[in-house]
Amino acid sequence: MSAFKGFPSLFKGFEYIVGSSKKFIGQAYTTLTQISYDKFAVDTAPKWFTQSVVGTLDASGHTRSILMDTGHSLTEGMILRFTSGPNNGKEVQVYEVLSANSVQISTKLLNAPGADSYIALNPISPTADASGGLSVTTAPLTVVDFLDAGVLIPTGVNAIPRSSQPALQVVAGLAARVRKIQVIHDIGVPTILYSDAAKTQKLCHLPLTPDESVEVDIPIATPLFIGLALNPAADYDDANTFVSMNFLG
Repeated sequence: MSAFKGFPSLFKGFEYIVGSSKKFIGQAYTTLTQISYDKFAVDTAPKWFTQSVVGTLDASGHTRSILMDTGHSLTEGMILRFTSGPNNGKEVQVYEVLSANSVQISTKLLNAPGADSYIALNPISPTADASGGLSVTTAPLTVVDFLDAGVLIPTGVNAIPRSSQPALQVVAGLAARVRKIQVIHDIGVPTILYSDAAKTQKLCHLPLTPDESVEVDIPIATPLFIGLALNPAADYDDANTFVSMNFLG
């Protein structure tokens, strides 16, 4: 088994291949530091990531390493996390911005994408105080989104489906990451929140008591669907009640 290799000297560098080009990291980027007579430690630089862009790729024109997104706002070094399509959940780095409509990524995807949704993450370095301690501030949760209808009247086409039926879409895509759901008013019937109509991913059971909340962790751009937890003879259809929620992040 081969060992990890670094270059501990300012007189050395490192060559690597990206596509058909040969790249070189110069002497400023030493990767090993001597910590004793015969031992070296690998230098590391931790990174945090912030969500900065939400987008959808063009329907066609991609390869496994070049992505098309007309009028994109991506920059080199961003991390793309796919949230739909054949590469859902995969992450790749933007290696080069080729044009206003295309970028090259650093790693070939297993599958060529289509009109896939993604979020772009910007890497940032954590900062420390004079003694080396990290200062972490937790911002209070704020309302980042609502039901698309604002207030959902569960009747007609918006009747809440029983468990044997596909779920009803209530949010096309979250505007931001959601950490808590506050139920302002509900129908008093056990209801479940999903991320797809087929109900392959259950996100949570919604509280039955108004003004209650449930803690979650749902990524930005996730669509939301609701359905009954039970399977009565008919869907829940009642024009005299409503459903309302705050999504906090």
